[in-house]
Amino acid sequence: MIGRKPLVALITALCVILIMFPTIEAEYNLPEAGVTPDSPLYGSDKAAEALQLTLVLDPLNKAELHLQFAGERLAEAMVMADQGKLGLVLDPIQEYERNMIGVLKYIAQAHEVGEDITRICELVLVATSKHQDVLEEIYAKMPAHTHSVIAHAKAVSARVQEEAAKRLKEGFA
Repeated sequence: MIGRKPLVALITALCVILIMFPTIEAEYNLPEAGVTPDSPLYGSDKAAEALQLTLVLDPLNKAELHLQFAGERLAEAMVMADQGKLGLVLDPIQEYERNMIGVLKYIAQAHEVGEDITRICELVLVATSKHQDVLEEIYAKMPAHTHSVIAHAKAVSARVQEEAAKRLKEGFA
């Protein structure tokens, strides 16, 4: 779990960002889980996502796709946890992390080529707040030996959130 001081600092930073950037959308809905890890079609669904990422060339669009896929992975993990299929929760959580790292990578690439990253950074701020709530719900449903994996995913989410906030605050957007 995140310590008290970093959590207070993160909440303070988010409040400052929300005051400085009132155009941030107030609501983010987690995408639907769609095909879940217990389905025989799951591999095909993941292959289709990989193809989508390959075909999209614009870094902003790739960042958005990674954010969408990250949300889907959390939704899948939540469905598996709700159904008591705890052995199928951690893989989507780890995929969530990889997608969130992809979000950062493509935001940086978009910035390097001069694209306006304001909207995607704002979306990341709102989405990661929801993601962290969902991760906390999953954490509560999982056995203790899995908590470190979920805590790591929360840390990755917080890092991505902090980077998006930093880019907005510093005017890189």
